[in-house]
Amino acid sequence: MSNVYLLYGENDYLINKKIEEIKYKYNNYDIVSYDMTIDNISSSIEDLSMNSLFSTDKIVICYNCVFLNNTKCDIDHKIDYLSEYLKNASSNILILVTDTIDKRKRYENEERENIENNRCINFRSYITCNVNKSICSSRR
Repeated sequence: MSNVYLLYGENDYLINKKIEEIKYKYNNYDIVSYDMTIDNISSSIEDLSMNSLFSTDKIVICYNCVFLNNTKCDIDHKIDYLSEYLKNASSNILILVTDTIDKRKRYENEERENIENNRCINFRSYITCNVNKSICSSRR
């Protein structure tokens, strides 16, 4: 089962609180953070895909996911890496954090098929919803 969380909205306090809840729930996991304004999504996906013989599972947190909205960025994010990971996700946990989501992005339809039973939390309207409904079709 894929463990992917999409946390978005402008309420940083609630987003950070949710991240802390996830960390607490999976307290034996290693935690790795990336800033998507500096790092490429492919780096975080590679980190998720590789497990060390001596370490536990990982929580990879990707802050400032500019590839999900219209924010300008000098980094050419390889969204195909994310799509491939979502098709064959590991037991590791991926948390994507952004302030907004652009409905017009081309990858949404493909990801809608690949992200089932995962959590999407909109901290703008404080609702918890299925990722399929929130980022791909209804956009509340």
